[in-house]
Amino acid sequence: MYEVIKKADEFGLNKVFANSREFVEVIEDLKAKKDTILISELIKETLNKTGYTKALELENSAQAENRIENLEEFLTVAIEFEEEAAENNLEEFLESITLASDVDDLEETDEAVTLMTLHSAKGLEFPVVFLVGMEERNISKL
Repeated sequence: MYEVIKKADEFGLNKVFANSREFVEVIEDLKAKKDTILISELIKETLNKTGYTKALELENSAQAENRIENLEEFLTVAIEFEEEAAENNLEEFLESITLASDVDDLEETDEAVTLMTLHSAKGLEFPVVFLVGMEERNISKL
């Protein structure tokens, strides 16, 4: 979709092309910088250039305040990653935060049921696992 927006003039979408230039320029600039600046700096620059934080501040609601706090926590996680990781690249950072979840902090107790997706349970050891909503399909007919 981005490639169509980026080259909208080639598809005769002149209005889309004209209205998306600033967006495309921001994306291209950030893509060019992603391997040359720190991840935390890339995040700060993204928030600044897109105006997202400023828009949340102007919204002045509890939900916007919560989002700002989430962005600050995201930035803190990026800074911690930069300090701890040998390879400080965006792909490694995104992979590390994608795989992190509340299940990682799970404490084992004898009397508890934990609900999670199969993806979240991958690699964890549980004595009993129930998979709900499963159905048998004949793959040869698909």
